[in-house]
Amino acid sequence: GWVLNPRLMKGTIAAIINIAIENDFAEVRNTIENPGFYYDEESEKLIKVNFDINKSTKDSLKVAIDTLDELVGYFPNQEVKLSTCIKWGLVAPFNYAKKQMNGDYIPWLYLYGKGGSGKTTMGEMLLYLWQIPIAKVNNIGGSSFNTEARTGENLSRSTFPILINEPEGAFQKTSVMALIKSAIESTVARGKFENGRYRTIPSFAPVMISANVFLPNEDAILRRFEILLFTHNEFKDADVTEKFNSAFNIGNHKKCRLLNLRGFADYFYEEIFDNPELLELNW
Repeated sequence: GWVLNPRLMKGTIAAIINIAIENDFAEVRNTIENPGFYYDEESEKLIKVNFDINKSTKDSLKVAIDTLDELVGYFPNQEVKLSTCIKWGLVAPFNYAKKQMNGDYIPWLYLYGKGGSGKTTMGEMLLYLWQIPIAKVNNIGGSSFNTEARTGENLSRSTFPILINEPEGAFQKTSVMALIKSAIESTVARGKFENGRYRTIPSFAPVMISANVFLPNEDAILRRFEILLFTHNEFKDADVTEKFNSAFNIGNHKKCRLLNLRGFADYFYEEIFDNPELLELNW
């Protein structure tokens, strides 16, 4: 951190780096290090980066199925929404690879409607398929998704889904709306100049949005979402919510019984990696 001559520093550091490369003192890395699943064009295979996966077993699948059967009891008349969410959550981490393979994409998930109807719970449930909900990492408030810089940062961390709660501010800014349109269907979220060089921000993560009162009114953006509407009839009273939270230990992310759903993800991972051509199908 101690610089004798700031004016000469940039050129000096560049020279040092070049000399290190020429003399094999430096390792040049061109690979992606963000956690997730990617498509390698040279080998025409999927690759896993910085993410641990468990071997799928019949026992883990049975536990996942039993947990899902129990879960359905807390979402009466919402079976279609629940199954759609689970299906989306399983394929979502492969969205970036799908875009790499054939330019196709999986729409983002938009859970919209009455507060207390279970939509945010469903969103958090999907995070447990692959990881656990972590505030400001994959379980994010709308205020952390309302500028180009914040949105780009959240999208570029990994290929795993993130949940955005009440992002009304994002949809009220033309620049952020344009970024979201690009990020959904492209491998790039945005580009910017840094120190005179142009740098692209990748669109790794698929997004699910939970919103009580706001739905964009622009057709171009709505076509890029899978929208699930939650009505007043689906409202959960305090007693049902308390029973659900207690039954699944919702208050403790590391011991939450929704982690049992990981059995589906382990199986799904093996199926997709053994048969990457499945990503060429409609999601």
